[in-house]
Amino acid sequence: MRRLFATLLAAVAWAAAAQAPAVKGPARVALVIGNAAYPSAALANPLNDAADMAKELEAAGFTVIRRDNAKLRDMHLALREFGDKLGKTSTGLFYFAGHGVQVRGRNYLLPVDADIQREDEVAFSAIDLAAVMEKLDSARNPVNIVILDACRDNPFGAKLQASAKGFAQMEAPAGTLIAYSTAPGTAAADGGGRNGLYTGHLLVEMKKPGAPIEETFRAVRAAVRRDSKGAQVPWESTSLETEFKFRPAVKVAAAAPTAPSIPAGTTQRRIVSLTMPPTLVAGDSWTWKVKNVLDGTEALRTQKIREVKGEQVVWEHGLGDLMGNLTKARTLGVMYEYKPSTYHFVFPLRTGAVYDLDFL
Repeated sequence: MRRLFATLLAAVAWAAAAQAPAVKGPARVALVIGNAAYPSAALANPLNDAADMAKELEAAGFTVIRRDNAKLRDMHLALREFGDKLGKTSTGLFYFAGHGVQVRGRNYLLPVDADIQREDEVAFSAIDLAAVMEKLDSARNPVNIVILDACRDNPFGAKLQASAKGFAQMEAPAGTLIAYSTAPGTAAADGGGRNGLYTGHLLVEMKKPGAPIEETFRAVRAAVRRDSKGAQVPWESTSLETEFKFRPAVKVAAAAPTAPSIPAGTTQRRIVSLTMPPTLVAGDSWTWKVKNVLDGTEALRTQKIREVKGEQVVWEHGLGDLMGNLTKARTLGVMYEYKPSTYHFVFPLRTGAVYDLDFL
């Protein structure tokens, strides 16, 4: 009887586990690592690259795990945390800026505390890129992106003569895109400005609404090749089966058949945007003048963007979308909701322009 009862309990527990829904992680998860403080070969840009990449990914809706000047243990723990956050439906993104080396056909990402005297010590002193791929593969999620701005010159100089320069070619597993800052067997430039040459162009292209990821990296490759005069040519290995865009496409409203001003005595109507708005980012602000046509008084108003989360824009006074329209707004202490959204700005913004808007 005891054995039968235990068997029944086990069967019930198994059935409950089988029926339990899978844990759903964030829709987009990223691990961003920037390593610059290498004792024998410090780099100028990776910390800036990582900071700017983290900011851009957050604006694109990613939950970001970030590590700066990570030691080997820090990188292992961050990779574990990253894997734990990935759900079955998540999009995963791994970004690394720093030193990387190729040894015997395998690619390694170097922590800042790497103490390597011989080539055979790299395997236990650095992160094997294959370990990153295995972590992503174990999540069984549909889309993964790996971005490596890591093929700088050998940081160990005469102490370690790696058998090959740059990274070895690595085929992307199903559902994955691997983006390299330069072609196999070549080195990448650290850059002379705030960002490395590759990441600087990538940050620009990621902001473009509606661009498929393949188009984003094609544009980066063309820009880097041009600016390096052919010395650095980024490349990608992709097996993506699902469309991915860093920023969603912006819905363009149809142009009004009449001029954007309402003659006196006519019925008011809503004015649509005439052109695409600029890319809205946190910190942007607008100042405009409001005139009361009844008493002639005028007042200046300023609004600032606090945050951009995917397609939602968080203003100081409410919520809106990437077209500059309002969905919620606080007026005199009361939060009003607009269904459909109402126009907040009419683009293009021009000094001295006058627009009549009907707020419903």
